[in-house]
Amino acid sequence: MNLINFIPKKIGKKEIIVTKLNDKLVVSAKGTGSPKQLVLNKEIEINDFLFELIGLYSGDGLNTKNHTGNRRVAFANSNYKLHLHWLKFLELFGIKKKNFLSSLV
Repeated sequence: MNLINFIPKKIGKKEIIVTKLNDKLVVSAKGTGSPKQLVLNKEIEINDFLFELIGLYSGDGLNTKNHTGNRRVAFANSNYKLHLHWLKFLELFGIKKKNFLSSLV
């Protein structure tokens, strides 16, 4: 599945810019105070794992406190194995573990 078809043109008031770089997509927001660039794989495979994690995120994930999706994604669950599963899912998109922050609350 080609991810460029699923990246919005705008999130909130910020224009989203997508640059193609070999087998990657570099996604950034235009304007001041924008989050850093996100580098994604151009394509991912649609399989059972993808749908499983979409369901898991629907239950235990969130995107920003006001649900605009332009600041962060989060995953909350007391089972650490599900967090490892979540990290593996994000790696499908080309997001590296070293780019994550975690917090215990």
